[in-house]
Amino acid sequence: MDIKSKKTKKILIILLIICIFIAFELKSEDIKLYNNIKKLEQNLENRFNGENIICKDLFDFDYDKVYVFQPYLPKKEMEKEIGFKYWKLKETVNEGMMNILFVKDNNPVAYLYGYAENLGYYIDIPIGEYNKSDLDKAKYSVKEIEIGNSYGVEKIYKEYLINL
Repeated sequence: MDIKSKKTKKILIILLIICIFIAFELKSEDIKLYNNIKKLEQNLENRFNGENIICKDLFDFDYDKVYVFQPYLPKKEMEKEIGFKYWKLKETVNEGMMNILFVKDNNPVAYLYGYAENLGYYIDIPIGEYNKSDLDKAKYSVKEIEIGNSYGVEKIYKEYLINL
């Protein structure tokens, strides 16, 4: 083996290690995001009592900001608002949809998007940007909402009214 091919091999091995490391980091962030969303969804599906009435108990994962996007806001405008690109952001197609992003150090840590009747919950919070410290102190109330659909089947979801 000549020196050039040894050098090329070393460079390829280093590039492969770097690629594996990057892929692992990206996957790790996806796993954290998924776990936070699942934990938050469990909290939202299971809370229906007056014992824990502050948001700190409801949003019990690590974040520093929450963005509640207005209906029909284009993805580009959302990214401008949060200061970074995030491929999962979606424009809502109806006023009755939830579009909330939790962020830590300019990285998404949880994203809630969709219709209350499909998700089983709805967070009623004014449009805007909120710091964790403000939300931690905020109180909320919960009520069950029953709605019908075109099949005549009643659906129930929990509505969380955040009192800021």
